[in-house]
Amino acid sequence: MTDEQRGRFLLCIFLPMFFFVFITSVYVFLFFSISSDHKFWKIILPLACLYNYIYG
Repeated sequence: MTDEQRGRFLLCIFLPMFFFVFITSVYVFLFFSISSDHKFWKIILPLACLYNYIYG
């Protein structure tokens, strides 16, 4: 396995993991910090679309 292959392999594992952890923490943070439902959905919907675009 060359260095380039190893780098690509690690990227394929850690990038989705990072995105999952990041997006989950953002969701949790928003859920607990924003009381107004209207503002909440304005922020969540673009995030959900982005998440769907990346993993869809």
